[in-house]
Amino acid sequence: MASLLLQAFMVALALLPALASREDPDIEVVAAMLRRRLPAYAAEQIDLALVSGEEGFSIAPGPFGRVAISATNPVALASGVHHYLKNSANASISWQATGGDNLREALPPKGFPLPTPVPAAKTTPFKWRYYLNTCTYGYSTVWWNWERWEQELDWMALQGINMPLAMLGTEWVWTEVFTKDFNLSATELGEFFSGPAFLPWHWMGNLDQWGGPLPAHWIQRGRQLQHQFLRRAREYGMKPVLPAFAGFVPPALQQAFPNASIHRASGWNGMASTHYLAASDPLFSQIGEAFLKRLCAEFGRGERMFSADLYNELIPPSSDTAYLQATTASVYEVLQKVAGEGTIWVVQGWMLHADPSFWQPPQIQAFLNGPPEGGIVMLDLYAEVSPMWKPTQGMYSHPWIFSTIFNFGGRSGLYGRLEQLVRGIDAALEANASIGRSLHGLGAAPEAIETDPIMYDLLFEQVWSSPATSNLTDWVGLWAARRYTSWGETVPAAAVEAWQLLRAGPYACERSQEGPVGSLIAARPAFTPVFGSSPTDLYYDPKLVLRAWELLLTLPGESPLITKTTYVHDVADIGVQALTNLALARHAEAVTAYASKDLTAFRLAGEHFLAIVNDTDTLASTQEGRLLGQWIKSARLCAASGAEDAAVPRLPEANLYEVNAKLLITLWAYKNSTLHEYSYRLWGGLIGSFYYQRWQQWFSAVAAALESGRAFQEAAFESAAFESAIQDWEESWVQDLHHEAFPDEPTLRGAQVRAAAAAIFARHFEATPQGEIGGTGIIS
Repeated sequence: MASLLLQAFMVALALLPALASREDPDIEVVAAMLRRRLPAYAAEQIDLALVSGEEGFSIAPGPFGRVAISATNPVALASGVHHYLKNSANASISWQATGGDNLREALPPKGFPLPTPVPAAKTTPFKWRYYLNTCTYGYSTVWWNWERWEQELDWMALQGINMPLAMLGTEWVWTEVFTKDFNLSATELGEFFSGPAFLPWHWMGNLDQWGGPLPAHWIQRGRQLQHQFLRRAREYGMKPVLPAFAGFVPPALQQAFPNASIHRASGWNGMASTHYLAASDPLFSQIGEAFLKRLCAEFGRGERMFSADLYNELIPPSSDTAYLQATTASVYEVLQKVAGEGTIWVVQGWMLHADPSFWQPPQIQAFLNGPPEGGIVMLDLYAEVSPMWKPTQGMYSHPWIFSTIFNFGGRSGLYGRLEQLVRGIDAALEANASIGRSLHGLGAAPEAIETDPIMYDLLFEQVWSSPATSNLTDWVGLWAARRYTSWGETVPAAAVEAWQLLRAGPYACERSQEGPVGSLIAARPAFTPVFGSSPTDLYYDPKLVLRAWELLLTLPGESPLITKTTYVHDVADIGVQALTNLALARHAEAVTAYASKDLTAFRLAGEHFLAIVNDTDTLASTQEGRLLGQWIKSARLCAASGAEDAAVPRLPEANLYEVNAKLLITLWAYKNSTLHEYSYRLWGGLIGSFYYQRWQQWFSAVAAALESGRAFQEAAFESAAFESAIQDWEESWVQDLHHEAFPDEPTLRGAQVRAAAAAIFARHFEATPQGEIGGTGIIS
């Protein structure tokens, strides 16, 4: 009897954490996340508990084969779960667009206990773990619904993020402020707000109205999403960073307040200059306070962190240090007056990179010295490449966050700086001990997400690792094995070796460039295409990518790995990069043939190039989250159901969103803007309907010139009628509403993707008779 009583007591004891989670909301939010991400039988075997002490988590075996995880707050608790899943269960998490989670395959089937946890106890030197960039709200998240945001907030918690940027609903607050507090009309605001895809640059004062008008339904939609976002973020114990007034105002405000000190900003990338209100003007405080009061009344619940970017790629009107210090003092005074003591102003430090000749040490110090000590936090954006904490002696003793930019514009391509990232974090931590101890956080501020998951996993693993990861060869091997693990199966050595080659290739960038090598496939056709800050010459041996692709393709057909979503994604993604690299060589052959006036060789090179583009489209069309049709569909679904929105007289709401969606990732701005292709995507449907068509027109035009004996020199071409015709064609493509022509589901799945990839590999990289691809007549 005593033995039975003891067993019953032990069972009850084991169930206490699960019962407690239903009563403690700080535990329940993590338990609910486990139910969303894990099979129910697995989630039920993990016991969660909250404890007091230094921020961190601990993992230990529980009774009856259960897993016991305790932590000091919900985000740390979720991080402990992630640590267990990675290091004991060999499982991985990832965005759906980069292969998805590998949880259900890696964990044992129902009826088996979870793997025994490796005991661990972790703390962190980073008080804040920041996430998102203002630009992310355009390049990635613009069309998201609540279901997608919920997934991202879960991902944030698992990665240890506790300081997300929360910009949704901004236009709703401004509508309330300007129409009710300052008597502007809806029509006047229509000349201020941009279209949905361009709102991030509107928030930062780079543009007004572009891509608009903004439908009233969109404004209400943002309000609802912000409530949902903040509710979940607060449940996790995160500290969201909310928007604040940066001084940019509607043009109509100048007429309403003719004596106000309203000026034109310095201008940005050829767009019409926006209007800003001088911080010294009493109206600045009135508007700033009105915005925060309405923001906090609608969304606020004691938040103390706010974002306001005054000079994102804009030059201040004066370099005078007194002016700069007074300006930032005025901004902070508004924040503190409404939000109270302890308010923190979070600033994206990109301006220090964009305009280094302006932002010299005196100007940086003056900017930072406006708010009181601890009142301003600088995000050292791009710290993994060009850290500003070094020339500023650790941001002159003001709090700062080591923040990364792993992607610019959402541009496609394998890219990363694994070694440089780890070295940079180590250097910052080491220096922090001697130059002010003002490093308070670690973060990721990519312009776009859902690319290169290996970089995010390495970054956020450093939250709980001190010193930083030392042996990247071992780390990458373990990371790749987790990505492909299936319970009871051995991960093929070839799959792990493939990622070691990628580590030594595209993920070993050391030179100064923003994002991956520019893809000629996505370039506006020319003899020497230019991608701004993305050079088109490779910084690594392309054979590394080709061999990695080949290794994945050599797996036997009966291998269970070839149907896994992570493998299916990777075999297509790496193949797209290999073809992109090959396009460089084929384009060079075409240029050489043109210079030699060899029409036959030019046509053959063109046929090869276009075949590469076509096959790239085939591969990209197999990838979830890499489809133009999905991007457009998600945009159109944001529209209000039923009748057209009366605020959009030119287009129905869904059509406006479709044009925004296509414009952002192609022309971006007006047709001859330098921003074209800044946000190019190697996506299925976009490659075939846009990039392929452009290049085919170019090759045909140049071939016709060669055949007739006319010169088709680049200087003449760039300024001649052909480029103008191409730009007109691009603009027409953006405006045409043919969304139904683009598939919104992958064209192939599972083993079909491997078969298609193998055929494409053989066609382009295995020994074949010269000219096999050519002669199809696609270049007339």
